Amino acid sequence: MKPVLLVYVFLLGFTTLANAQQIQNFKSQIVGDSVQITYDLVGSDPRQTFEVRVFGIINKYKQRLYRAKGDVDKNIKPGKNKRITWNNKEELTSYKLENMSFSVDAILFNSPIIFLNPTSTTTARRGKELDIRWIGGDSFESLKLALYLNNTRIRSIGNISNGGRYTWDIPQNLKPGDNYQLRMSRAGAVEETIMSPKFTIRRKIPLAYKLIPAAALAGLGYFIFSGSGGSNIPSDILPPPQNPTNPQ
Repeated sequence: MKPVLLVYVFLLGFTTLANAQQIQNFKSQIVGDSVQITYDLVGSDPRQTFEVRVFGIINKYKQRLYRAKGDVDKNIKPGKNKRITWNNKEELTSYKLENMSFSVDAILFNSPIIFLNPTSTTTARRGKELDIRWIGGDSFESLKLALYLNNTRIRSIGNISNGGRYTWDIPQNLKPGDNYQLRMSRAGAVEETIMSPKFTIRRKIPLAYKLIPAAALAGLGYFIFSGSGGSNIPSDILPPPQNPTNPQ
């Protein structure tokens, strides 16, 4: 019976914790001139894809194996019981399998975009700024952002970089409403479109506040008008005497 090599995953830099969580239950087994590797790939979202790399380790020197087949390379989705096969006759032929160990790591290749803000409880105001935030996607890609009302596109916000955050100056002329959404689209191997939760846009100054000064002016005008129609002289004060007539 051929020996079974149980190998831990070597991880580098700041991705150590992330990869340690992504690769689980790693095992390798020598079968003839090949090595059969199994592992579980853990992700936070089933739509994520990873680039899985396999390495041969010889005297503490780690060499990436490019002839490996199976659940390796790009576009590998999370799941259990992933399998990789590598044949020693196709690569690193001068080394014996018994003198080698193996490792696998996973780099997040693609992650779906998820809106963090706005949410279903967001109320924005015309003439103010809206802080748009999201996670996912490729940090080097360009995204298209558009505004929808009642499931109808009403304007383009523009092309933005995938920095996870964008400040939008809300136009003054937008119609107040409760069914606004943002649409974010990305271009890749397959175009992906994401809609934000529905949120509310209100007037910059509530309509009730605008009516208060008008009502106050109307009241003041009524007071002036009503006070100008009568005499302000108290009724108990006699008028001054008239000039006496000149004697004839």
